[in-house]
Parts: sequence; C-alpha cells; structure tokens
Amino acid sequence: MLHPRVPEKKGGKPEGRRRVTTERVHLDGRRATVLLVDDDLDLRVLVGQILGAEGYVVQTVGDGTTALLAIEKEMPDLILLDMRLPVMDGWHFVHALRARGRVLPPIVVLTASADAARAAREVGACGALGKPFDADELVSIVQECLSVT
Repeated sequence: MLHPRVPEKKGGKPEGRRRVTTERVHLDGRRATVLLVDDDLDLRVLVGQILGAEGYVVQTVGDGTTALLAIEKEMPDLILLDMRLPVMDGWHFVHALRARGRVLPPIVVLTASADAARAAREVGACGALGKPFDADELVSIVQECLSVT
C-alpha cells in the first residue's frame, strides 16, 4: 500500500498532515512506479507529467513488445495499458506477460473504445479509463488500483 510522505521539520519531527507532499512511496520508502504503454506520444508526455507531479515514477513506452522488455528490467507497481497498439496490442501483451509466469501488477486499461470496461474485464484489469479522460480521473484510478495491492 502506498502512503503520502510527511515532510519533516529541521528538528526531525513531522510537521503534520496539513503539509503532506504528493510523493507516493511504499512503506519501505521506494517511490511507486507506473509503466504507461501507449502509442500516442503526446498522451505519454501528458500522463507522465500528471503522474510525475503526483509523486509517481513514470516510465513510458509505445508498444507491447517494448513494454515486455521494460518489465524484464523492472516490474512496475502499476501498468496503464492502451489496447490498440502497434507491434503487439494490449490483449497480446497481457497474454505474453502471463505466459512468463510472473505475478502481474494491477493494470488500468486506457482506450478510446466505447466499451473500456469490457476491455478491462477481458484482460483482468483493475480499472479502465475511456479516452479522453481528465487528470483527476487518471490520478483517482491510479491511487485506487495501487491501494488494493
């Protein structure tokens, strides 16, 4: 579970909850990581900025094959996954990830499809966001999916 970090005063004592930063950390102090898999460069930049401002470490890639390579290096805490991708689409990406026998992090499906919830169910995702979405929706679903892990 993730907890916001409480800043400390110079004397080393917490200042209290009123000045909580937005940095998202694990109990061990490690910042939460999000892998965004989407072929839209502008969206990758925007989502990276939004979640980065919320304290997440965000890595972005443009297709499922590159995402698999990134996951071999480090498993993220959450995957934001577009379903319609070049090279390897979202469905094939999830299938390939499961075939590797690894425990999957929560997945949030991002899609312009009219039925984002159906696509999420098909891959066992914890949530879905239909494109376009607003920043508050994005942050909310990321927080929600990370809080259940």
